[in-house]
Amino acid sequence: MKNILILFISCFFLLGSCKSSPNDTGVKADEKTVGDEKAKSQKMVDDFIISYDDYFTEYKKAKAGQDKSRLQELGGIAKQLYVQADSTLKTVLREDSIRLQSYLDKKVDELVQIK
Repeated sequence: MKNILILFISCFFLLGSCKSSPNDTGVKADEKTVGDEKAKSQKMVDDFIISYDDYFTEYKKAKAGQDKSRLQELGGIAKQLYVQADSTLKTVLREDSIRLQSYLDKKVDELVQIK
C-alpha cells in the first residue's frame, strides 16, 4: 500500500510539472508577449503621428489659402484626432506615452506660431 501511495504521489508531481511547463520556451513566450506589447504600443503612436502630420500639413495649406470650408472639415478631423490621442495615451506603454506627449507639445507650439 505504501508503494502504491508513493507511486501515486510521484505520478501526481510528474503530471503537475508537465502541465506547468507545456513548452520549453516559457521565458521566451513571456519575452515575446512583452515584445509584442511594445511593438503594438510603438505602432499605435507611430500611426497617430502619421495621421496627425497629414492633418497638420492640410491645416497649414488651408490656413495659408484661407480656405474656410476646408478648415471646417479639418475641424472635424481634429476632433477625431483628439479622441484618438486620448485613447492612445491611455493605452500605450509609458515610454511611448511620453514620446507622444512630447510630439503633441511640439505641434502645439507650431500651431501657436501659425495662428
